[in-house]
Amino acid sequence: MKKNLIVIVLVVLVIGTIGTAAYLQFVKPDEASKVVSKPYEGEQTAGFETLLNSSNNFDLGVNKYGQPIFIDRDKAYEQMLITCNDGIEAIKKTGDLPKISKQNMDAYGSIGAELSESDFSRDVLKQAAFIGVFYDFYCHSDDDFYINRAEGGD
Repeated sequence: MKKNLIVIVLVVLVIGTIGTAAYLQFVKPDEASKVVSKPYEGEQTAGFETLLNSSNNFDLGVNKYGQPIFIDRDKAYEQMLITCNDGIEAIKKTGDLPKISKQNMDAYGSIGAELSESDFSRDVLKQAAFIGVFYDFYCHSDDDFYINRAEGGD
């Protein structure tokens, strides 16, 4: 009986050690998404201060690569949907795009930069242009963004 108990305890300890090692190796936090300093106050926000200052959800920090990132990118995304609703709708109609999502935000950012003053108000144009900047900051929180760039991708 004592032998069985000792074997069971040893097996549990070995499995626990292996599990802990695997967790630490494969489930570590993304480094790009970690804010190493805050706030970010750089040239990439020029012209968009009013939008960025409209909500704490747009608070920026800097990642280990020195790039601006949102402190909480999910809250920032949800806030962008609200704050830039008119710009999003203008882009959607102009580009005949599906509803904006995290997966197609780059297309919205590209078309947003091409909207014309003759067709939209300054506020709508500012919101549309902000989506491209927002997308950049959003991507800076993603390690895959840096991996792709290092491999020659976008």
